[in-house]
Amino acid sequence: MFRLKQKELFEPDDNSAEFDPAQAKALHTRLLEESLHTLGDDRNGDDIRKDVMEWASSDSGDVFAFRTCCACAGIDPVKLRERLEYLIKKWEANDGIQDQA
Repeated sequence: MFRLKQKELFEPDDNSAEFDPAQAKALHTRLLEESLHTLGDDRNGDDIRKDVMEWASSDSGDVFAFRTCCACAGIDPVKLRERLEYLIKKWEANDGIQDQA
C-alpha cells in the first residue's frame, strides 16, 4: 500500500512550481472575470449567484479575495461593487435573484 508521510506533503521538492507575477495576475484576473460572468449568466441558479455576491461584498484581504483580484486587474473594487449592487437591484426588480433571508 502506498503511504505518504506528512513531511512529504509539506516540504517542497526539486520540481516545485513557482508562479511568476504575470501568471499570478492572470489567475486573479481570470477569477474575477469568471465570477462576473457567473453573475450575468441566467443559467446559473440564485444560490451560485448569491455566493459570488457574498465573495464580492467581502472586505477580506486573502490571496483570492475580491479586493485582491480587483487590484491585480487594475479595477477599483468599490466602484465595481457599487455597479454590481445596482445590477442586482435591477435583476431583483425583474424577478432575478430573490432575497430568501
